[in-house]
Amino acid sequence: MSDVGERARQYALVGGAIIGLIIGLIIGLISGLIMGLRIGLIGGLVGGLVYGGTFLIQHYLRLYLLNQHNLLPFNLIPFLNQATELIFLQRIGGSYRFIHRSVQEYFADQWEANEHMKETTNEQESTV
Repeated sequence: MSDVGERARQYALVGGAIIGLIIGLIIGLISGLIMGLRIGLIGGLVGGLVYGGTFLIQHYLRLYLLNQHNLLPFNLIPFLNQATELIFLQRIGGSYRFIHRSVQEYFADQWEANEHMKETTNEQESTV
């Protein structure tokens, strides 16, 4: 299973367990043990689907938007693996990092410069 799928599954299990316990306890105190267990189980399943599903939807929506703006390919893993084969990136577990620190610093500086330019533009627009 991919890292995204694994994380979504973890979020679903934790979110579902928490939601199920809370709902089950509340309903159990109000309507009795059996009803609390039933409603808690249903609430936990729904909560887990919502919590884990939301994570997956957010991930793929971000990937889609980055692809639409020509910032990243939609099939990101083959792209990252090719960059690793070309010794541009290094894979560490389920994540990647630049081999050369200077490349990482260059992109970080570009990001900061872009953010500063946005702030300056917003300040100029608000004074007009």
